[in-house]
Amino acid sequence: MMKYLLVHNQEHAAELTDMASVLRGAGHTAAAAKLTDGAEGLTRGSGALAEALALLGGGEG
Repeated sequence: MMKYLLVHNQEHAAELTDMASVLRGAGHTAAAAKLTDGAEGLTRGSGALAEALALLGGGEG
């Protein structure tokens, strides 16, 4: 389950980054910044999940 969540979060972070780019290009800089913040939060969360997986030997934990 943890491996699934890790990949899932990474995919969503990429989607949010893409959406932020579109919004930024359309002049919605404040909304783009919030999406970028969200993407960065998912990236941080993914890092924590990856560390937990490593501590568990890469298992499903």
